Amino acid sequence: LSDVLQGFGFVVEREVAQMCEDVREFDTPAYTTDAAGNRIGYKELDGICYDIVYGYRTAFAYLHENDKRTFQNGPYALTKGLRLR
Repeated sequence: LSDVLQGFGFVVEREVAQMCEDVREFDTPAYTTDAAGNRIGYKELDGICYDIVYGYRTAFAYLHENDKRTFQNGPYALTKGLRLR
């Protein structure tokens, strides 16, 4: 990967560091799952918004909930939920 991104290794290092930080705190802020809708949402004002993404934290939350078999359609949830930034 570093050969392909020659001169941009700092970007890879920064993103890996961000992943390492986010995996430890993927449940902050707290999220809600919608098993039937195969999605994760975050509190916004008086409701739940399913369009908010907190970078890698949201991706790790999807992986965590998929491991717990929370979603009715795990593969669909992961396809939708692993889109980053």
